[in-house]
Parts: sequence; structure tokens; C-alpha cells
Amino acid sequence: MLVEADGKVKEFNVNTADTDTAVDTAQTVLAEVESWAQSGSPPEGKNIKTIDELAKKLEEALYETHKGAQNQVHENIAAIEKCNTDQESSMEHIRKTTKVKVGERRDEHAKCRNEEVVIFKDMQKKCKHLTTWLKTTVEDTPKPEGSTDDEMVDYVEKMSGYWCGKGKVAEAKQKVCEDRKQDHRDKKEKCDQFQSQFESGFCVWRTEMIDVCNAQETCYDAARNAYDAHVKSTQVLVQKWKIEYTALKKIICYVNVWFNKDNHATVAGGEDTDVDREKLETCKSLKPDQTKMNINFGDAPEQKECSLADVKVHPGTEAFKTTEYSAWLEFVNEPSSCLEEAEPTKAPAPVPVPAPAPDTGY
Repeated sequence: MLVEADGKVKEFNVNTADTDTAVDTAQTVLAEVESWAQSGSPPEGKNIKTIDELAKKLEEALYETHKGAQNQVHENIAAIEKCNTDQESSMEHIRKTTKVKVGERRDEHAKCRNEEVVIFKDMQKKCKHLTTWLKTTVEDTPKPEGSTDDEMVDYVEKMSGYWCGKGKVAEAKQKVCEDRKQDHRDKKEKCDQFQSQFESGFCVWRTEMIDVCNAQETCYDAARNAYDAHVKSTQVLVQKWKIEYTALKKIICYVNVWFNKDNHATVAGGEDTDVDREKLETCKSLKPDQTKMNINFGDAPEQKECSLADVKVHPGTEAFKTTEYSAWLEFVNEPSSCLEEAEPTKAPAPVPVPAPAPDTGY
């Protein structure tokens, strides 16, 4: 927009004006209008009408810009809150799905190991019985008496009679022992599979939780940075908006004095000149309430804790074996380690952008 020496105003597209241009425009027009008021020579009706239309367009655009900035604050805070709520929602989903599945595999493995212990103890009992029976049988073997041929023949006949049938008994007892050993081997193999599935599921659970925490950290940092950057830039704009707001309110005040109450195409004058001049002085000293241009920046939510406490002791840590398998330490295999996942590190709390000091508008 250009205000020429004769007071005529060239067209101006408010939709393409940035803040600095709008402020400069409002102040330039105000300077011209105040110059006319000081000279006592009001502009032509058509020119003042053009200025009136321009001032009101600029005022409307200013309000829209202010409203947009306030809405952006709400959107930025909502984006931060969403990072926290998404994390909570994702963790809740993991608790209801993956964690439950891991618990089922833990119970499945524990049940199997308890059954393995029973089979192992029974195997020990059966095999110990064989050992004891063999030892007792050997100790009860008839001892040779004498050394003559007749005496040795008598001893052999006794030995033959003693051992007759012992072999079948020994074989039967040995079979019982070997069968129980096989039962234990089969059970242990099954339990080892359950152990592997449990540990694998546990690592998946841990990975899912770490992924959620990392995603939250990335989301929060980006949303918080956007919020802080907007606050910082908008605080500067607020001061410019106040300057523009004051200028526009004064312009509109002057225009309202010059407009004829019945015909806005003409300029008031005649008998109302003294009254109008008093009104012009009022416009000159006008101090609009600039606080209307303030922005409520609210409070940015802090990043909520994303706890990994449930998976702190995981396969690969020293405490996992004694924590999960304390009842079967002699039966379980050495736990396989989870793949190392980069756990999120708590970033330093962002330095809050100070809100502007209270403004009285004067």
C-alpha cells in the first residue's frame, strides 16, 4: 500500500502482507491520518472511505493471525500430549498382549520343569535301587570253602544255584532304570524348548517396550521443540501486533470522526467542527487495550516416564537365571542373551521459554 501526498491510497492486498509489512503500513497510514487531523483539513470522503476499508481489512487480518497463533499453541500442546498418551496406549497394549503371552510361556516352562524334577527324582530312585540290589547281591554271593576238588565242585554247584534267575531280575531292574533315564531325557528336551520359547518371547517383549520408549522420546523432542520455537517467535510477533493494533484502532477512530453519520461517502464538518476536533484529540490520545494481542502459551506437558522396569532383568543379565529359574538351576540351560537394543536415555529437560511479562496495554 502506498499513501500519496494528496491522501489517496493505492490498492493493498492484505492476504500477502507479513507482520512487518502490516505494522509498517498501519503506522504509515496513522501518520498520514494524524497529519490531516493536525492540519484541520480532512481528506476527501472517497479517500477516507478507502482508508476505512483498508484499516478494517487489516484489523480483520490481524485478528485472524492472532487467532491462528493461539490455535497453533493449542495444537502444539496437543501434539506433546499425544506423544505421552500414545506411549501409554502402546504400553497398555503390550501389557495386554505380549506380556500376557510371556507369562503363559513362563508358566508353561515352570510346569514342565516341575514335572522334570519329579521324573528325575524317580529316575534316581530306580537307578539307585538297581545299584543297591547289585551290591547286595554280590555281597551275598556264597564264599568258597576248602580247596579240594570235591569242595570246589560243591561251591560251583552252590554258585550256579545262587545266580540262577538273578540275570533276569538284574535285566528287569536295569530296564526300569534306563527307561526312567530316557523319560528324563525326553522331558528335559521338551522343557528346554519351553525355556527357549520363554526367553525368546521375553526378548521380544523387551524390544517392543524399548521401541515404544524410543518412539516417545523422538516424538516428544520434536513436539516440544516445535512448541518452544513457536513460543519464542510468537512472543516477538505479539509486540509487533500490539503496535499494529494500536495504530489501526486510532485510524478507525479518526475515520469515524470524519465520516458523516448519514453518508459515509462524505466528510463531517460544518457546525460539528469543534465537536469533531475534540473527538480527533481523543483519537490522538487513544490507548487501546493491547492485552487483546497477548497469547496464552499454556504449560507444555513434561515427558512422562516410560518405564522398562518389567524387563530390566532379561536374558543376558546375570540376575535373570537366578530370578526366573531359582527352583531348577541344575536342570535349565544357560539362558541365551537378548540382542542388545539401544535403550532410551532421558534427555535434559528443555529450558522453558519465559512467558511475556503482564502488559497493561499502555
